Amino acid sequence: MDADELLARQLQEEEDRAVAQLHSLTGRGGEGAFQARLQSGVQTVLTYEDETLQAMALSVIPEDELQAAADAAIEESRQNGDAPVLAQQDAFVRQMLLWFKRDFFSWVNNPPCSACKGAETVPTGMGRPSADDAASGAGRVELYGCKSCGAITRFPRYNDPGRLLQTRRGRCGEWANAFALCCRAIGLDTRYILDLTDHVWVEYFSDALGRWIHMDACEAAYDQPLLYEEGWGKKLTYVVAFSKGGVRDVTRRYTRQWSQLQNRRAEVSEPWLMSACFALNVRLRSELTASERSLLEQRDASEDRELTNTQMPPPEAATPLPGRQTGSVEWRAARGELGSAPATATPTAVQPNATAAAVASDTTNVSAGLEAGRPTALSVAEAAAGAGGEPETPMGAGVAAAAAKPPAAPRKAGNFLPGASSTTMGSAQHRGDGDGEGSRSSVVEAGRELRDRLSISSPPSGEDRAPPRGDHSAAQALLAARVKREFTRLMAAGGLSPNEAAILALKAVS
Repeated sequence: MDADELLARQLQEEEDRAVAQLHSLTGRGGEGAFQARLQSGVQTVLTYEDETLQAMALSVIPEDELQAAADAAIEESRQNGDAPVLAQQDAFVRQMLLWFKRDFFSWVNNPPCSACKGAETVPTGMGRPSADDAASGAGRVELYGCKSCGAITRFPRYNDPGRLLQTRRGRCGEWANAFALCCRAIGLDTRYILDLTDHVWVEYFSDALGRWIHMDACEAAYDQPLLYEEGWGKKLTYVVAFSKGGVRDVTRRYTRQWSQLQNRRAEVSEPWLMSACFALNVRLRSELTASERSLLEQRDASEDRELTNTQMPPPEAATPLPGRQTGSVEWRAARGELGSAPATATPTAVQPNATAAAVASDTTNVSAGLEAGRPTALSVAEAAAGAGGEPETPMGAGVAAAAAKPPAAPRKAGNFLPGASSTTMGSAQHRGDGDGEGSRSSVVEAGRELRDRLSISSPPSGEDRAPPRGDHSAAQALLAARVKREFTRLMAAGGLSPNEAAILALKAVS
């Protein structure tokens, strides 16, 4: 049995135990477990509304670099005579997607040895989360033994997106979690997408196109909703979208085989799922303004028409969607996700008006494993839970707790995207931040100061990128908690914009 298969079996057993525990806690079988997943998804996406976390994300996003690349793409779109010309929002997002994949986040298969930094480690089982792990949402810790020195390396599966800005590594759950926070930080209306056959990704609402756009940071995939079914060969069941504005079953966007897929949707009844989503939407939208609710209702109606449209054109035969590009060949083959399309080279930029099939060719073929004793963004080898794949978000106490915990009221989000539409729900007019550069700069600087105080490293560049830094110390974790408490208190008192409150909170705990 090779290391990938051993890891898969061990993590599947851990996942099964967590699900069994969840069922015993809820006592409601499939509906109880499904409800817990929905509650957990809501809790995850509402985390992105924390202005302090958004400021931290802004401090690591290379805005000037991405804006220059976006401007170049827009100009190329104009010169090509594209109709419509690539919009500012969409151009910036595409460049951020590539930056996140290429330069910022790293994929972990077997983590390098924490003692000798050797690349060859093998899974040895599961460990108990420490207090620090649990504080960052890690309900599970994977253990790996070094072939060289015998030391044991711990790999906590963090759920806290702020912590992930520090570690900058993980599997699909960590990738989607951190990337979704970055999307919210620049003002995008963002969805966290949960595929119950074991994958997660992101959607954002394109103002120019008037629809939700699929993005998978792990694969550098943009607007390729059929990637999983037609490229990877997945047998989808439920695909659920979570945002601060509601919960939606968006499975139809990701399939051309709805009638066959329906036969696999046996976990809960369709009326129950509709009712559960509706109840969560009522709760989430109760805190929104009338204009925000109206906007969401319009989007819902438009999306309903899109998802029920069965007259979708067939894919172009000349540009088939690729199989999965992340993870070792052996692991992907065991999952049946290799597909039939050939792997391609590393992307340098997403083209201005790239089609779904064209963007598919911009994914990375990385089956070589770990380079230079550490994971890199272009040396992606994935170890995952279960024979079916990696967990969307690491299972553990957080999911079980979500079963009994109602979703928190959403907070107002920011809109720091250059040229963003004023109709976007996360726009600056809802924050009271103003639309000048000074306001944005102070938010970014506050985030950078907070990042520095918490020992979160700046994004390095080129091949000399340093390996992820270690865990927060207890003092740093305490400082983070104090800053967030003070920030929350100042915002509740009123009279301050979020950037002013962030700056004052930092000074108050100094």
